[in-house]
Amino acid sequence: TFFLVENLLTLSTNENYETTYSDIAYTICRTTSKGDLPEKFDLRDLGYLSKIRNQGRCGACWAFAALASVESAYNRRTRIVHNRTRKHHFSEQELVDCSPNTEGCSGNIISNGLKYVQLRGVVKSANYPYEERQNPLGCRGAKGTRHTIKDHCIIFPPSVKRIQRLLKERETAIAAMIEVNDFKKFSDYDGKSVITVDASTGKKFYHAVNIVGFKTTYWIIRNSWGIEWGDKGYGYVNFGLYQIEENAFTVTL
Repeated sequence: TFFLVENLLTLSTNENYETTYSDIAYTICRTTSKGDLPEKFDLRDLGYLSKIRNQGRCGACWAFAALASVESAYNRRTRIVHNRTRKHHFSEQELVDCSPNTEGCSGNIISNGLKYVQLRGVVKSANYPYEERQNPLGCRGAKGTRHTIKDHCIIFPPSVKRIQRLLKERETAIAAMIEVNDFKKFSDYDGKSVITVDASTGKKFYHAVNIVGFKTTYWIIRNSWGIEWGDKGYGYVNFGLYQIEENAFTVTL
């Protein structure tokens, strides 16, 4: 099961969220592929995704989404270069405790988590286990190999086709921020249908997920609320819903 608290939100207000993002300069993702896109694409079929995680009582969705993207890139390289199927699990707790401007279980932004991995590297979860809380003593050292990324970038200008191309081209999960008005509908989602509409009004909450595939009219998303949510931890969301394309990031090794 999963337990949600109000501070699950990456940032508590629209004003804070937009101010934080407006102050940051990002590398813009470049695509190399052209031509027609397939009608469907699903990273689950390629075996590059690590198992579904559960963030529990800590509002660390941003860390889980950031590392799911990094893990998928490492899993892909392990499969293609080394012909092995071993899956990586990096330390969400290290990001919660140590990434720039972290507010721990009260949130952060995806790019801060990715920036930390790019500049500092991250250890395996076994070396720095998840605790569902920010360590009161702050960032603590962890022994073990540090895994880094070469770069992370924002998909801009935001568009469905640009995200589709990068997802297909890099075969790496994309980390994205969503804005949801109808919290109950999203939290109670059973995965048996595509989410096509959101309430027009309501208290917005921000949540980080991963885009891991697409079909004709919708995204396949990965959540961090355990396998009880949605379709064993995955969901299906219409293109354009929840402003999912607006703040999306991917990585390169």
